[in-house]
Amino acid sequence: MTRRVVFDTSFLAPFLDPTTPIRPVPGLNETGQRVRLTHFFGRCDAERAEILIPTPALAELLTLATREPQPILDLIDRQARFRIVPFDRRAATECSHLIRSGFDLAKSSRKPRGLVKFDAMILAIAVVEGATTLCTDDDDLRTLAERQGLSVFGLADLPPPPQPELPFDVPSPG
Repeated sequence: MTRRVVFDTSFLAPFLDPTTPIRPVPGLNETGQRVRLTHFFGRCDAERAEILIPTPALAELLTLATREPQPILDLIDRQARFRIVPFDRRAATECSHLIRSGFDLAKSSRKPRGLVKFDAMILAIAVVEGATTLCTDDDDLRTLAERQGLSVFGLADLPPPPQPELPFDVPSPG
């Protein structure tokens, strides 16, 4: 079975548009973060994971992009592992179930109520598509996804790429 991983805007934007700022991670500069992000995408590709892009996240990505939307859409279309997933009838039903069952974090979130529901839409798509992992740097969405049993990764959680072995023996100091 193909592993399905959902990426939200906080992962997609810096990967697809290098001019997009990345949320700071203590002890790691922006270049280091981009290297980890690129390595993570490469690992997903090597593992043949399907990267799901919920349409609400795509809309947000295209709104935040610092360049015209069409080149970003073209880049997504060229990525074999990417699949844009609509907020359809099944997702709408799941979203309503999540919200009715006390999912709404609007009271405890710093976000406006509409944005919390936007997060619910992204999570509903992940659930109906059978995703096991959500990649986000959104703290509220992370909390909601973990409550639904998904594994969640933020940029700070990504491991560094493995270091290549040196082709020669390095003498020990001393």
